[in-house]
Amino acid sequence: MSARRLSVAPAVLAVLVGFGLLYAWDLYEAIANMVLTVQQRTAEIDAAREFLSSTLDLDLETADPAVLEALGISTAIPWSALTMNVLAPVLVFVVAAMLGRRRPLWQRALLLLAGLAVVAVVTLSLTAYVRAGGL
Repeated sequence: MSARRLSVAPAVLAVLVGFGLLYAWDLYEAIANMVLTVQQRTAEIDAAREFLSSTLDLDLETADPAVLEALGISTAIPWSALTMNVLAPVLVFVVAAMLGRRRPLWQRALLLLAGLAVVAVVTLSLTAYVRAGGL
């Protein structure tokens, strides 16, 4: 039994590393999305500040929120959605790996694959939510 356990360990490690790289790619995309979204929102806020001060003689901080909403200007950065997008790959990988312990290799791989699908769904949902203007 000991020899069999040792012969399975490299296969388990290969599956974990392979799926770990896929989860790491999702994590990289989430971090890049966070950085780019913050940069984009900051640029939009600066452009709105410039527009309001030059055209309407308003200050962005003291402007009526109804006016800003009517102009389509949002000053909020969706930190909760961006943070969940970064945490999702890490948490799902850990949960799938823990649930896969002491299971056959194919079940472990299936759990990791299902977890990857969950991460994809969460990422797409959060991205759509943020692009739709949600926080």
